[in-house]
This record gives sequence, structure tokens and C-alpha cells, in this order.
Amino acid sequence: MSDRELLCTVAANSLFYYKPRLLNALLEEFGGFSPLFNMNHSDLVKRFGKDYDFISQICNSKTLIKAENEIKWANSEGIRIIPISSGDYPVMLKSCADPPALLYIKGDAVFNNNKIISVVGTRIPTKYGTECCRMIINTLAESGFCPVIVSGLAYGIDITAHIAALDAGLNTVAILPCNVERVYPAAHSNIVDRIIRQGAVISEFPRGTECLKVNFVQRNRIIAALSQVTLVIESKERGGALITAQFAHSYSREVFALPGRIGDLRSQGCNNLIAKNIACIFTTIDSFTDALGWEKHSSHSYIQGKLFHDTDINKEKIIVALNYEPELTRDELIERCDMKLPLLSAILLEMELEGSIIKLPGERYCTVKR
Repeated sequence: MSDRELLCTVAANSLFYYKPRLLNALLEEFGGFSPLFNMNHSDLVKRFGKDYDFISQICNSKTLIKAENEIKWANSEGIRIIPISSGDYPVMLKSCADPPALLYIKGDAVFNNNKIISVVGTRIPTKYGTECCRMIINTLAESGFCPVIVSGLAYGIDITAHIAALDAGLNTVAILPCNVERVYPAAHSNIVDRIIRQGAVISEFPRGTECLKVNFVQRNRIIAALSQVTLVIESKERGGALITAQFAHSYSREVFALPGRIGDLRSQGCNNLIAKNIACIFTTIDSFTDALGWEKHSSHSYIQGKLFHDTDINKEKIIVALNYEPELTRDELIERCDMKLPLLSAILLEMELEGSIIKLPGERYCTVKR
């Protein structure tokens, strides 16, 4: 791409980043954005009509000067500007109906020829959701798939997914609802530093863009479009995670949702996605990766691709203990079953997913009466 075309792409994005479909229509019509800025006022009026404020902005030399300063700023801050015409632009994102004209990227994450999973969920997860998120990502790393984990840096499941990926040695990518010079929420600034070293932060928004409510919806479409699959881990009946899932579904991407107990408010969104056939039910790592057509290439051992490491004999110990005493706390189960806490916690979570036990208030467990 020529310097002139990059300049005009940055300028066009600064005018129309809230109208990605228009940007893509212009790109298809003109084959680039420089022809747009080569047109005079009369030509632009003939093409678009006279009742558009952006015509005067296109003709204003300050628009290109501002874009030139934007490029200089990005270069000075180590921020890559990747236009949609670049070979480095994510192929999955380019294939959707409304991709950004460009991306601001800080970090070295590689998107093409990589397995990419978007993980989203509620900002106020339960312990169950948090532990499942971590264990899913850890098991994917141990299995040798080594996917890039994409999320939105928000509180709750998003930041849990980023940290779990970092701790597991995976690349992770945060899509921002603001420009890359700003961290939102600011409380996650220290995590962003780690993400940049082990992945990337991305935005379509130019420097100085206000963080408006609509930005979060635009951010969610990128999260959905970047990956082959979106995994929703806990969501209320309404929320940003469901918007991301709907985007993924509209882009013909795979959607999975972690099921939860009926009546659990933070599982309503996931359960509804599954009931409406928008999402597949997440049960095991094997069923998840098989549905995506991923083949294992790993010397790491993990049992049958299950989400949690356990053996049937340990499950049997738990069932026997709960049949003998209808309700037991986790500490009581540790004593009765002679298991260490990490192993017991993992098995209890899987048994909850399978529906063989129920977690009660007060960290108590009982079997499901059939």
C-alpha cells in the first residue's frame, strides 16, 4: 500500500468509523480511499448529494493533516495501523459483512493461520463460571491446541479469560471499546502490559475517540468476527456477551455456551442460547474441538479430552459418600473421599455439568434424585 493510500484510509476511518458498511461500500466502489480524497466538492456532491456534512470534511485539507499526525503518533508509540487491504489484516474479520477499514494494533499477535477462540461472559461471574473459564483455557493449552484467546478486557469473565491465557502461556488479544492509547477499564492497565507482551490490544477507533455506549457494540462485533468460535461462559438474560454471540451467529461462526442450573440468573443467557439453537452446549474439550474440526498434535496427556482431570473411581467415591449422607460440604467430601482440594473441586464441577450432583447454598452438595 502506498503512503498516500494509507493516509487516505486513516482519514476515511476517522470520518466513518461508526459506519463500517459505508466504508466497505466506498472501498468496493473506488478500489481504495485515495480516489475519494482526490475528488473536488462538485464531484462529491454529484456522487453523494449535497446534504452531507462529510463532503466538506473530505475537501478540508485539515482532515488529511490530522490523519498524517495520527500515523506519526502511531509510529512513535509502537502501534501498527493495519488497513483492510493489508495481508496482515485478520482473514476471519475481513470475511464478515462489516469489518473495520483498519485496525490499530499494539503487540505482535498473529491472527492468520492460527486457532482463535473468543471467550465472553458476565461482568459478575459466579465461582463456578470463573473456575470453568480457567479450566477450559488451561486444558486447551495442555492439550497442545494453543489457541489465541480473544476477549474484551471487561470485568468478570473477560479479564479471567485473558489472565488464564497469559498464565497458561497462550497468546491473548483484547479488543477495546476505545482507542489503544487508553485502557478501559483503567483498573486493568497492568494486565494490558502483559497482554501486549504476549498478544495484542486492538481498536478500530482513532486517537481521542470518546468511549460511548455504541463503541461496546462495535467492539463486540470484532470479538465475534475475529474467531472461528465464540464461547459464552455465564450471562444474564440480557448482556453484552449475548450481543457478541448474536454477532457470531450472524457471521456463521460456531457458538458454544456453558450450561447452568435452571433458575440461576447468571446462566439464563447461556441456557437460552442453547434452547434457541444459537449455541451448542459445552460439555467437554473433546466435543468442543471435534466440532471445530481441530486435530490434536500433542504429547501432553489429558484424559479423553475432558474438561477436568479425574477418574471414574473418584466420581464413584463422591456418589457413595453422598448416598450415605444426603448432603455434604466440600471439606466433608475431602475427608470422606480422601482427595486433595484441587482434584475434588475439578471433579465436582464436571459432575455438576453432567447433572449428576447439585451444588447447594453453603458449599454443600447432594446427588440428583432421578
